[in-house]
Amino acid sequence: MVKIMYLHVPSAWLSLGIYGLMTMMSIIYLVTKTPLAAIIAKAATPIGLLFTLVVLISGIFWGRPMWGVWWVWDARLTSVLILFFIYMGLILIYRLENKQNKVLKIASFYTILGFINIPIVKFSVDWWNTLHQPASVLRLDGPSIHYTMLYPLIVVFVGLCLLFLALISIRIKIEIMKGKLKNVNL
Repeated sequence: MVKIMYLHVPSAWLSLGIYGLMTMMSIIYLVTKTPLAAIIAKAATPIGLLFTLVVLISGIFWGRPMWGVWWVWDARLTSVLILFFIYMGLILIYRLENKQNKVLKIASFYTILGFINIPIVKFSVDWWNTLHQPASVLRLDGPSIHYTMLYPLIVVFVGLCLLFLALISIRIKIEIMKGKLKNVNL
């Protein structure tokens, strides 16, 4: 059952990292009005949603044998579920029929506001009494996880990062093509 960790943990890191990237791109868009930054943030949204869904589903299957329940309103689980809903809200905002610049501005503000949840997800195990174990890889005094488990975990994380890069490059191309098609007058 512990093998789920090799999908669950790297997906969690990526879901948080992708949201961090989206926040950074949203800030860049609002400050510089660079359309590419907004396109990157928009393209990353469904991919981040997908990784967050993987975290929730794999966590449910990992939690059942470990805790004896499918779901518990634990601080980490609840904050990741909120992250999932933030991603969903962003997708709904991007689907609004309006002037594109206005939608991108609203989505950027929403993304920045939603970033408040990221430290809550990360530090929830330290701030509250939860069922989740505290950090065992990214710690000031070094990883507490044995290298025989750490190395495969890192390899899977790198693989999922490469998958993310491939998916986002495809999504960026799609978003650029959609923008070009909107500007074509037939």
